[in-house]
Amino acid sequence: MSEEPVLLQGRLHPFTPWRRTWAAATGAATLLFRDSGAWIDKAVKLPLWSLVLATAVVTLLAAGYGFTSWRRATWCLTSRALDVHAGILFRSHRQFELSHIQEVDVHRPLIGRLIGVCTLRVSVAGSSAHLAYLGAEQAQTLRTEIRRHMAASAGPQGRHTARPAADAELLSVPGRMLGLAILLDAHTMTRVLRVVALGFIPYLVLGEPLALLSLAGSLGWVWRMTAGRWPALFGWTVTALQGGYRIDHGMFERRHTTLRHERIQAVLITQPVLWRRRDWVSVSVALPGRSGLTTLAPVATRHQAEDLVERLWGTTALEAVQTRAPAPQRARWVTVRSRVLSAAVLPGYAAVRRGLFLRSVVYVWPTAKVQQVAVEQGPWQRRWGLATVDIALAGGPHPVARHRDVGEAARLAEALRAESRCGSIAVARG
Repeated sequence: MSEEPVLLQGRLHPFTPWRRTWAAATGAATLLFRDSGAWIDKAVKLPLWSLVLATAVVTLLAAGYGFTSWRRATWCLTSRALDVHAGILFRSHRQFELSHIQEVDVHRPLIGRLIGVCTLRVSVAGSSAHLAYLGAEQAQTLRTEIRRHMAASAGPQGRHTARPAADAELLSVPGRMLGLAILLDAHTMTRVLRVVALGFIPYLVLGEPLALLSLAGSLGWVWRMTAGRWPALFGWTVTALQGGYRIDHGMFERRHTTLRHERIQAVLITQPVLWRRRDWVSVSVALPGRSGLTTLAPVATRHQAEDLVERLWGTTALEAVQTRAPAPQRARWVTVRSRVLSAAVLPGYAAVRRGLFLRSVVYVWPTAKVQQVAVEQGPWQRRWGLATVDIALAGGPHPVARHRDVGEAARLAEALRAESRCGSIAVARG
């Protein structure tokens, strides 16, 4: 086995043993004092020195466990991989190839920010490692070095797009704008009001104040969807990196997330109805291995959102977002959304548009990411000569071009297949 040059290596922060000592002491206390009444009766009959001795022994054992596990937990960064060693009785060695690393995130909880420590999370497909805790400077150095190798491993992909200079701030969301956007998010507020209204139904039926306890289980969700979003999203900034973006946000718990350009499968631009007067939108991205969407910007002006799309994929992608190709007029007999439906396929990129009263949505993606295209037609659509094009992208997103003319749907599907084949050949040659 050839020796790789070591770039960085070290142990976790000295605060880590205290964290692990607390965990071990809590586990021991839970195990010993499950029957707390019987233990208290026995403890009052014991002499004081025995209680002090037992407390000291448990504390020393827990401290020894925490210190030993800290000594065993080491990491080493080479030019090829990140190695993480841990364990006392059962030791583990996890190796993360730098070329396979997908994300490098830093999480700084409130207590961690006060004492200068944070958690570094390194993710690959189907696995991740948490280095908790590292010093703030140590984590920054390690993340920067990993990011540099991530960008180098990306190779020549994306050279044709207009990428910003590294460490250039692309977007910063003011706190006032964020708070107003949360209040005006009609889609979220409608869901919250529906949950609260359903919680009041038992009280209205039974007439008993205790029936309001049915709301207790929903209060946490209501908080997260309303007022709790403001401190979680506070200070949201997007910074351009070499080969990716860094997202920073959080008032009490500061989070730093890195997104690689080539991992972004599609971009979703959403505009709630009450944001239209100010022309605000939110921007989300689809990533492989994620069940849902990842927020790129919780709220931004349309110009800022289009600038993010252009910097990510170039002017052709922006043109696809701005192109309006409406559904035929007879689609109004099939859906009330016919006037906002749109679908466009350009060289290299495609976009679809949909929406109703609460929000409008634009989906844009590289055609090289298309894995399957299906043309579907229901009985009512056949009556009006319409069809729907269902697109499956790499990583899971499913944009849909709804209620197109039958001939246009066939042409869209064929164009997407042709663009996908051309994109796959270009990527293979690159």
